This record gives sequence, C-alpha cells and structure tokens, in this order.
Amino acid sequence: METNPPDLKALMQRFGRSFLDADKTGLQSCVTSNVEWHLHAGPDAPHGRVVHGVDGMLEVIRWRRANWLDVRYQDVVYTYTENLVVQTFRIVGADQHGSRFDCRGVDLYEIREDRVARKDSFWKHIL
Repeated sequence: METNPPDLKALMQRFGRSFLDADKTGLQSCVTSNVEWHLHAGPDAPHGRVVHGVDGMLEVIRWRRANWLDVRYQDVVYTYTENLVVQTFRIVGADQHGSRFDCRGVDLYEIREDRVARKDSFWKHIL
C-alpha cells in the first residue's frame, strides 16, 4: 500500500508523541515489529549504535532521560516522500558527564507497510 503525505504526517505525529513519552503501546502502533534505530554515535561503525525493536528504543530513551539534562529540541522540520520522511532539528542539552552539546540533526525514517521501519540518525556538533 502506498502512503501519502497526510497519512505520513499523522504517523509521524503519533510516533513523535509516543517517542517523547516513552509510550510502548504508542510506539508499537507506529513501527514495524523489526524496527531498527541507528543512533548518531556508538560502537557499531559506521552506523553508530544500532538497537532493534520497541524495547531497544525504550532502553535508549530511558537512558537519555536518566543521564542527559536540559534537553530541548528546536527548529523541527519534516519533509515527506513516498517511503521516506526526513526530519531536521536542533538538539541542545548536557550529556552524562555534564558537557553541553548543541547539534544539528537529521533523522531519516524509512516507511514500510505504513509504519516506521528504520530511524537513521545523524548529528553535526555545533558546540
């Protein structure tokens, strides 16, 4: 089934809300059963850390909540194509060591069967 941009916009609104709330049921309704998240950093070169499934995503979200401080997302913009959503944003905060970060980010969301199948994250450090 082909997804059109209004459907993708609604999907990404649900996904974003569920992601920020760490809502397992909400995420499960938005992603494929084998969803992958390729984080911007980590040991799995060149992809950064790769986590699988909703439980893997929640593990990262919860770790960030426990270890990062004063995180703010700004300048969030979405661009929709048939099977790909591009999200650009700025993220500002402090990491687990208290070091400030200020980054421009791009997330590429692969859409399959009207759900997010892959989230691939890239960050460029301003600070």
